[in-house]
Amino acid sequence: VSQVTIATPKGLTSGEITNTDPNIYNHCIRIIKKISGEQPRVATDSRCQEARRIVMNAEFMREVMNPLTDGIALDPVKRKSAYRTIPTCILRSPMPVVQAFLRALFEGDGSICARSSVVKYTSLSRKLVKQVHLLMLNLGVPCTVRSYTYKATNGSASQTPVRAYNIMVGGLEGLTKFKSLVGFESARKNAQVDSHLDYLNRATYRDWE
Repeated sequence: VSQVTIATPKGLTSGEITNTDPNIYNHCIRIIKKISGEQPRVATDSRCQEARRIVMNAEFMREVMNPLTDGIALDPVKRKSAYRTIPTCILRSPMPVVQAFLRALFEGDGSICARSSVVKYTSLSRKLVKQVHLLMLNLGVPCTVRSYTYKATNGSASQTPVRAYNIMVGGLEGLTKFKSLVGFESARKNAQVDSHLDYLNRATYRDWE
């Protein structure tokens, strides 16, 4: 549901994972190789010199990704951002699996607002955000959901109003629990959380003085 784009050249569906963090894209390569037994093709991205595109072939998408995603991976409608949901196998999984899923989800489409010390996850899918919100609350991570409208160009000159949804985790308690129960996959983003926690701890200490 995150950081994967689908292409259909000549009627065959392939998938790509694009990332600029060597630790993340090498981690993805190891997982794909472990599952499929084959080394995925890795290409550079013309838009960013540091980025790498990991290409999952049609067989991997059909035999692995499609069953794992309840058929979304190969569905031309459901795989669009606004229709994505959490796979059933994740919703029925034990807590460590759910935590790993959320960690990867926030790594892909999550961010940290520098001014407000808030971790955010953004999606066009209302159902997906509601599911993530419920999973976070079940883990004990306090968070809120907000919606907003922005204009998306979608690669064209015309601007279309689009409704998007945010999950927001903030405050000393929220970030502390997020770090311990979910966190990010990359050391870079986790270091940013630590920096904001340090700031919030110091601010709280000043308030008590």
